[in-house]
Parts: sequence; structure tokens; C-alpha cells
Amino acid sequence: MCLIAVRDGDAVGVEGRKVELDEALRQAGLAPRGPTERIATPVPTWAIENWLLDLLEHPNINENRRPSGDSGPTWKQVFERVHGTDENLALTTAAQAWPSASVRLPSLRDGRAEIGRIDE
Repeated sequence: MCLIAVRDGDAVGVEGRKVELDEALRQAGLAPRGPTERIATPVPTWAIENWLLDLLEHPNINENRRPSGDSGPTWKQVFERVHGTDENLALTTAAQAWPSASVRLPSLRDGRAEIGRIDE
């Protein structure tokens, strides 16, 4: 058995979300996560779409600031440009890239390590 708690990092970031999870566990009368517990908390920052774009090798993704309207194409526009209108193909491509792609985003690298906590 395992637990996966996925939350966007937003302005709090990866480490902030991990602290929040430990605090929620304490408030529930439980101990914070131990290094061998099968509790993973991947934290896409600012949104999961950043991970998708990175896995699809889209350049210039910035997770240091909130995306604005002029920050480039949306994930849907990238999907359509790279994969036509077949979002399933884009999602499949991203999923296949998950274990081996060279990632640039710190939150995605950390997310892989977090998911590694629950691998058997």
C-alpha cells in the first residue's frame, strides 16, 4: 500500500509543499514521512502542464514565476503543434518519456524521486 499526494507548487514550491504534508500528518496525530515510507508527494510547479511540456521537450519553461498570458503557448497549443489534435498521443509520448527523458525542471526531477519512494 502507498499514498501519493500531488499538489501544484505555486508560490510555495516543492519544499514548502513537503513541509505542509508533514504538518498535516502531525495535525492528524501521525509522524512525518520517514525516508523509507511509501508516501510520495510530487509537486509540479506551477502546474502539471509544465511537466508535460518538459517531457515533450518544449523549450523555455520557467517554473520560477507564475505563467502569464504572454509567457508562450499553452500546453494545448504545444500538443496541437507537435501532435496535431491528438492529445492522447501527446500524453502517451509524455508518459513514455517519464522514466528516461532528460528533464530541465527541478520539480520534475524531484517528482521522479518522489515516485521512486513507492516503486517496489
